Amino acid sequence: MSEKNETNVGILNSLAFKLSVVAFIIAGVLTSVLMYFAITSSRNTMEDTYYKYAQNLAETAATALNIQMETLAPEYGFESNEEGAAAIEAYITNWAETNPSEYASTITELFEDSLGSVSLEGIDTSYTYLSSQNAIMVYHPKEDRIGTAVTNDAINAICKKLQAGTSTSSIGNGVVTYTADGYKKFAGYAFTNGGNIVVVLGEFSQVMKPIDDLQNYLLIFLIVGIIIMAIILYVVIRLFLNPLRVVTEELNKTARFDFTTDDNNNSEKLGKRKDEIGVIARAAHEMIKHLTSIVVNINDAGEKINSNVLELRNSTDEVNNKCTDNSATSEELAAAMQETSSTAETIAQNVVEMQGEAKNIDKLADSGVGLSEEIMDRADKLKVSTDQATNKTKSMYSSVKAKADEAIESSKAVDKVNELTDTIMAISSQTGLLALNASIEAARAGEAGKGFAVVATEIGSLADQTSDAVGNINGIIGDVNKSVNKMSECLEEINGFLEQTVLSDYAQFAEVSEQYYSDANSFKESMIDIKNSLSELGDSIDMVTESVSTISTTVEEAARGVTDIAEKTTEIVQETSGNLNMVDECEGYVEELEEIVHRFKIDEQ
Repeated sequence: MSEKNETNVGILNSLAFKLSVVAFIIAGVLTSVLMYFAITSSRNTMEDTYYKYAQNLAETAATALNIQMETLAPEYGFESNEEGAAAIEAYITNWAETNPSEYASTITELFEDSLGSVSLEGIDTSYTYLSSQNAIMVYHPKEDRIGTAVTNDAINAICKKLQAGTSTSSIGNGVVTYTADGYKKFAGYAFTNGGNIVVVLGEFSQVMKPIDDLQNYLLIFLIVGIIIMAIILYVVIRLFLNPLRVVTEELNKTARFDFTTDDNNNSEKLGKRKDEIGVIARAAHEMIKHLTSIVVNINDAGEKINSNVLELRNSTDEVNNKCTDNSATSEELAAAMQETSSTAETIAQNVVEMQGEAKNIDKLADSGVGLSEEIMDRADKLKVSTDQATNKTKSMYSSVKAKADEAIESSKAVDKVNELTDTIMAISSQTGLLALNASIEAARAGEAGKGFAVVATEIGSLADQTSDAVGNINGIIGDVNKSVNKMSECLEEINGFLEQTVLSDYAQFAEVSEQYYSDANSFKESMIDIKNSLSELGDSIDMVTESVSTISTTVEEAARGVTDIAEKTTEIVQETSGNLNMVDECEGYVEELEEIVHRFKIDEQ
C-alpha cells in the first residue's frame, strides 16, 4: 500500500468530519429546543392576545350596538336611554324570532354599520353575529342565517344558562373555544343592554399562520446556519488537526520499519509545540529514537551470536568425535564386565542353592533330633503309663474280686428274706382266722356287735392284702435270686479276664516301650552326628558364598560403572549432536534476525 493511501483518510472517516457531525448534532439539538420553547411561547402569547382582542372587539361592538339602539329608540316611540335601547332591541329580536323572512333585510340594514364591519384584523374568515337568549340568530352577515338556530355549542351553553335564569353579569363577557367543520375556532362574546349576545368569531389556523410561517423561516434559517457552521467548524477542526497528519506519516514510516529522518524534520518542529499535539509528536519522536537504538543493538548482537555459533560448532564437532571413540571402548569393556559378572552370578547361585540344601538337611536333622526326643519321651511316658495301668488294673482286680466275693456272700441274705415272708404268711393266716372268729362273735352279739363286726371285716381284708403282698414279695425275691446268681457268674468271668488277659497284655506293653525308647535314643545319636557334619559343611559353604558374592559385587559395580560411562558417553554424543542441531537452528535464527534487521531503514551511524 502506498504512503499516500496510508496517510490520507476519507472525509467520512476523518476526525474533523466526526467532530463536525458531533458539533452539528449538538447545535441542532440546542437550537431545536430553543426554537421549540420560543415558538411555543409565541403561540401561547398569540392565543392570549387574540383571545383578549376578540373579547375587546365583542365588547366594543356591544357598546356600539347599545348606542345605536338608544339613538334609534325615539323613532319607534321609546325614550333614548338604556331602557329604551333594551326595548327597541327586544322589538327587533322579536322580528328575527317570529318573522325573519319579512324583516331579514331590515335587520341587515340596521346592524350593517354596527356589526357587519366588525371582524378580527388579519383573519379573513372572522365575522360577528348577534344571538338572542333563545340561541336564535338576530343578526348574521349572511342574511339567510337570520332567524336560524345558533350552531355554536359554546354559545348555546351560555344561552341555556340565561334561560335558566342566570344573569348576564354573573356569566360575564369572555372567550370560548370550540371545533367546527374540523377546525379549531374561538369566539369572543359580550352582552348588550337587551340581554343579547354579540359574538366575534376567529380560526386558530389563521391566527397562527404568521407563527407557522415564522417557524418555517426559522427552520430553514436554522438548517442553513447549521450547515454553514458545520462547514466552518470542519475547516477549523481540519486546520487544528492538520499537524496530526505529520505525526501519522511518521508513525506510518515506523510501521514500515523506516526510521530514517527526512530533510524537513517536521516531527521535531511539532515537538516544540506546547499543546497536546506537541506532546504526541515528542512521544513519537522518542519512540522512533528508542526503536532505532534497539535495531542497532539487535544487529550488533546478531553479529556476535553468529561468531559465537561458529566457534561453538567447531568445539562441538571435536567433542563429538572424541566422545564417539570413548563410547566404543567403554561399550567393549562393559560387555566383558557383564560376561564376567554373569559367570560370577552363576557360581553364586549354585553356591546359594548348595547352601540352601545344606540348611534344609540341617533343618531335617534338627527335626530328626527333636522327633527322636519326642519318641523317647513318648516311649518313657508309655512305659510309665503302662506301669501305672498295670498297677491300677491289679488294684482294681483285687478290689473287684473282694467286692464280688462280698456280693456273692451278701446274696445269701435273700434266703433270710424268704424265711421272713414265710413268717409273715403264717401271721397273716392267723390274723384271718382271728377276723373270722371276731365276725362270728359279732354276729352273735347282734346290734351291739355291729361295730366290732366292721373291725373284724377290715382286719380280715388287711390279712388278705398282707397275703397278696407276701406273694408279690416272694415273686420279686425269686427274680432277685436269679439276678444275684447271674451277677456272681459275671464277676467270676471279669476276675478271670483281668487276671489272665489284661495283666498279661500290660506286661507286653512295658517290654515294647523299653525297646521303643532304646531305638529312639539310637536314632537321636545318628541325627546329632549328621547335624555336626552339616554345621561344618555350612561354615565352608558360607566362606565360599561370601567370596563369590564379593567377587560378583565387585564385577557388577565395575560393569555398572563401565556401562554408565558408556551410556553417558553415548548421551554426550547424542547431546552433542543435539547441540549441533541447535547450532544449525541458531544459525538459521541469526539469518532470520539479519533479515528482520535489514527490513529496518535507519540513518548511517
